[in-house]
Amino acid sequence: MDAEEARRLAGRWQKEESLRRFIGVARRDATEKMLGWPATTWVDVNDVVPGLAGEPVEAKNERAAEIARGVGLGASLAGN
Repeated sequence: MDAEEARRLAGRWQKEESLRRFIGVARRDATEKMLGWPATTWVDVNDVVPGLAGEPVEAKNERAAEIARGVGLGASLAGN
């Protein structure tokens, strides 16, 4: 894929409305070349995984629980 074919969308995970808009645009403008989207959490993945599994998050980084909620919400919205 060359640079003219590549396209990236930036999305914020902190707010449900932002997630809904991001997913809506991704679905509306999807092509057969769409691969998905990367997620960057900026925290240790081991701190986020318990929250994704529905377990309490006990991490030094206070954002780990917030990130787990945002990623989980995005996944549930994308599945609809």
